Amino acid sequence: MPNRRHTIAFILVTIALDSMSLGIVIPVLVNLLRELTDLEPKDSVVYGSALLFIVAAMQFIFAPILGNLSDRFGRRPVLLLSLAALAVDHLLVAIAPTIYLVFLARLLTGICTATFPTANAVIADITPPDERVRLFGIIGGAWGVGFILGPLLGGFIGAEFGTRAPFYVAAVLAGLNALYGALVMPETLGEEHRRPFSWARANPVGSIWQMRKFPMLLPMFAAVFFYMVAHDVNPGVWVFYVTHKFGWGPTDISHSLVAVGVCTILVMTFLVGYINDKLGEYRTAYLGFAFGALGYLGIGLATEGWMMYAMIPVFSLFGVGMPAVRGLMSAKAGPDAQGDLQGSIGSVSALATVLTPLAIGPLFTTFSQPDFDYYFPGVVHIMGAAALVVAAVFVGFSALMHRREREGGDGGGGTAG
Repeated sequence: MPNRRHTIAFILVTIALDSMSLGIVIPVLVNLLRELTDLEPKDSVVYGSALLFIVAAMQFIFAPILGNLSDRFGRRPVLLLSLAALAVDHLLVAIAPTIYLVFLARLLTGICTATFPTANAVIADITPPDERVRLFGIIGGAWGVGFILGPLLGGFIGAEFGTRAPFYVAAVLAGLNALYGALVMPETLGEEHRRPFSWARANPVGSIWQMRKFPMLLPMFAAVFFYMVAHDVNPGVWVFYVTHKFGWGPTDISHSLVAVGVCTILVMTFLVGYINDKLGEYRTAYLGFAFGALGYLGIGLATEGWMMYAMIPVFSLFGVGMPAVRGLMSAKAGPDAQGDLQGSIGSVSALATVLTPLAIGPLFTTFSQPDFDYYFPGVVHIMGAAALVVAAVFVGFSALMHRREREGGDGGGGTAG
C-alpha cells in the first residue's frame, strides 16, 4: 500500500491525541463528581463506576455494528465518526450542570467510540501477520504518550483554571484530531475485501458466533474477557483508591499517571516486539499476564504512596500480553473479516467493562469503610490478579488447540510458545 507509512503515522497520532484528551480529565474527575453529587471520594466511586458501565454497555451493543459497518463502508468513516463524537462528549461534560448530562455524554461516547478497534483493523489491513504484534504494541506506546501529556495538562489546567477547564481543552483536542483525520486519513479497506452489512453478525452474540469457524479463537475470546476484567480495575478505582488511602490530590494523581504513561511507552514501543520475537505469542501473553498479576498484588497490598510507584514498572509489563493475543487472533481471520473480528473483540471487552464496575464499585466502597470489620481497600486489585490467572489458563487452552492443529498438518497462524 503506497500510503502505508502515512496511514500508520496517522493512526499513532490519533491514538496519542485520543488518549491525551481522555487522560486530561482524570486528575479532576473526583472533584467534578464532588461538585455534581456532594459526595466524598470513597462514596462517589459508585458514580465513577456507573460512568464506566454506561460507556461499556453501549460499546458492547455497538462494537459489532461498527465493525460490520467498517467491513462494508470502510474504516475511514467509522474512525472519523468516533473522533467527532469524543469531541461532543467532552463539550457536554464541560457544560454539564447535573450528573445526568454527564451520563448522557458518556452514552453518546459509548455508541460512537470505535477508535481502538478500528485502528487495530486498519493495522491488520495494511500489515502482514508477522508484523502485527509489534505494531499493536506501538499503538499501545502511542496511547502511553497521550497518557503522559493528558494528566500533566489536566492536573495543571484543573488547578489553575477550575474543574471544567480540562474538558474544554479535551473537546478542542478531539475536534482537531477529527479534522486532521478528515484531511489526511486514507481508506485502507479495498473494495474487493468489503462485504454486505449483516445483522446476523452485527450483534454481540452473532459476531462471536460467526467466529466459530476458527475454533482456536473461542478460548482466546474468554482470555480477552478476563484480561479486560483485570484491565478495568485500575481505571475504575485508581483515582479513588489513591485519594482515599494516601490522600493524593490532582497533582499527585497526575504524576502517578505520568509514571504509568512513561512505563507503558517503554514497554509497548520497545519490549513487545522484542519479547514476542524471542518467546512467541503464547509465551509473551503468559509473561504479560504474570507481571500484571504480580503488579496488582503489590498495588493492593501497598501501605505507603511510594510503593505505588515501585509497582508501576512491574505492572506495566502487563502490556505485552494483549498485543500478542490480538496478533494470534488477527492471524486467524481473513482480510474481509478484520472489522468483524475487532468488533467481536470490542464486544467481549465491553462486556467485561460492563460487568467489572458492578463488582469493583460496591467492593471498594464496602471494604473502604473505616469501621468495616474487614477493611481492605486493595481487595479489587486482588480480584484483578485472579482474573489474569484465569486469562492465562484460557490462553493455555488455545495453545493446546494450536499445537494439535499443527500436529494434524493443518498449519495456522501465530507462533506456538
